[in-house]
Amino acid sequence: MARKPIGRLAGEGGGLRLLVEDGAWPRDMMALFAFRMNNLPHIATVYGEEAARHARGVVCRILDKLVGDGGVVTPGAGTERGDVITVLVWKTDLLGATAPEACCTRFAEEFSSAIAELPVRFGDNRLHISVAGIWSLFGSARFGYESSASCRGVVAALSRARFDGLPVGPGEGWARQYRADMKMAAQLFEALSADQLTLAWQPVCHAMNDQAVLYHECLLRNDGAEDGAGPGEVVLALERLGLAGVLDRHVVSRVIEELACEPDVCLGVNISAQSACFDGWWRGVADRLRERPDIAPRLIVEITETTSFPDIGQAAAFAAQMRKLGVRIALDDFGVGHASIRHLLALQPDIVKVDRFFMYRARESGRGREALRHLVGLAGNMASTVIVEGVETRADDELASQVGAVWRQGFHKGSPSVIRAWRGGVSRQDADGAGRFMYPATVLREHFPCAGEGR
Repeated sequence: MARKPIGRLAGEGGGLRLLVEDGAWPRDMMALFAFRMNNLPHIATVYGEEAARHARGVVCRILDKLVGDGGVVTPGAGTERGDVITVLVWKTDLLGATAPEACCTRFAEEFSSAIAELPVRFGDNRLHISVAGIWSLFGSARFGYESSASCRGVVAALSRARFDGLPVGPGEGWARQYRADMKMAAQLFEALSADQLTLAWQPVCHAMNDQAVLYHECLLRNDGAEDGAGPGEVVLALERLGLAGVLDRHVVSRVIEELACEPDVCLGVNISAQSACFDGWWRGVADRLRERPDIAPRLIVEITETTSFPDIGQAAAFAAQMRKLGVRIALDDFGVGHASIRHLLALQPDIVKVDRFFMYRARESGRGREALRHLVGLAGNMASTVIVEGVETRADDELASQVGAVWRQGFHKGSPSVIRAWRGGVSRQDADGAGRFMYPATVLREHFPCAGEGR
């Protein structure tokens, strides 16, 4: 029986599925991939070397099943830490039938995203692996020389690939925090698998008319959250682990789905500063927005400042690319986060949201009110639209008017509501479970159950 080729990834965000396609690759071409397990040193430090070996073995077995007799997987290639896995593919039609460069880029990026969602079970722990991937093409006629050179090249390039998580730290305190963060991440991805994540809409309203809504911000809600961990705390944990981008991809995809289903609304979606990089996944989003030009003008991407920008140049380029598509960029949590005035000038956001902290301070003293007035004025010099967050009462609303805030957000203007969100044209109030996330990595788990093995 002929082996089915491995092709595109099923759904948004990265579960793998099998395709049967005619290969369009040159017959004399090979592909070399290198995948770095970014947090393997962290896992070894916190859970032990046996856990790290087990995690590497799980990823290797999945890759081996993917390429089958069309390639070879080599663990621990090119580095002393053994955190790099190389995959040489000679049956390149396994990767798809489009242009080789596009196939390789898609496979490297989407495999990295999909594998991060799958729990690697080790004892009582569920570990999630952050993976970076890179690739190279070469001719099979010069296999020996070119494969060796390509291997050295991709491993060297991979050493320069960005990892946004925190480095391994000293002491038991760091290890304890890492365990807690990994537990929260595992609970979140399990909630994604169990269809327990929803988006609640909260309006941003005009000062003079609560019915004049600029847009609704989509706020993540986890119906199955344990230990009282709120969404903000979980996002911070994901940022420390270097896994925030995995969640952001799901949420952005979900918001675009809602915009496609409901043509009369504008929606805002939060992403981590770590995700503000116009990579291959965002290029896919751009393609989708070009196909549906009615969506981009109704999409606001809110970049949060809960962590620093890994590369402000890449973030500025990301913002510029999204604005070219018609998407508006908002800078969230202004005044308390990591972004400086220089960052604000570089990003050139359309919208600046003043953090609720300054509204809370303004309630307490005249100095606090002056600080809020100053921030609203400063933000107004940097962006065309300024939003004050944390408007919880009528007094807050009056205070916002005193400092010149035109747009407000908070419980006094409107509570987050899942009733307003739609999926597939069906209101959540009319259909049980409507508006929830799909979990495409379940497809990978079905085909490759070793991801969930214990030791």
